[in-house]
Amino acid sequence: MNTTMKMVKAYFESKGFNCREMEGREGILWSEGTGDNIRDAKIILDFTAGDGYVSFRSYNLCKFSADKKPLMYKVCSDMNGTFKWVKFFVDESDNTITCRDDAIIQLDSAGPECYELTMRMFSIMDDAYPVMMKAVWQ
Repeated sequence: MNTTMKMVKAYFESKGFNCREMEGREGILWSEGTGDNIRDAKIILDFTAGDGYVSFRSYNLCKFSADKKPLMYKVCSDMNGTFKWVKFFVDESDNTITCRDDAIIQLDSAGPECYELTMRMFSIMDDAYPVMMKAVWQ
């Protein structure tokens, strides 16, 4: 486990926030959360690029049928224009929506920075979820 990841994990734990190392994957933490709209959302924090960098990913926010793909591209574009800090995109391999963020972080503040970005990402995904589901069921 690299130094940045250790510091982030310790900070999350000090806040009482669920965060675990991903088995069999060096440099990756994951955390789950539930909001008003979204249930059991998982955010993966990937520190494999080395100290000072972290990638946040949340996969499979919603699944849709192939005929909805053009609409879901528009939904993602609209959400990317509405929300800052994260980006939404269509994963064509399985017709799902993925949310992502990338950050350059400082070692001495990595814990609070990653915690803030994770909380923002959960909040934004929770706000965006009804928009995605409306499009799926339209």
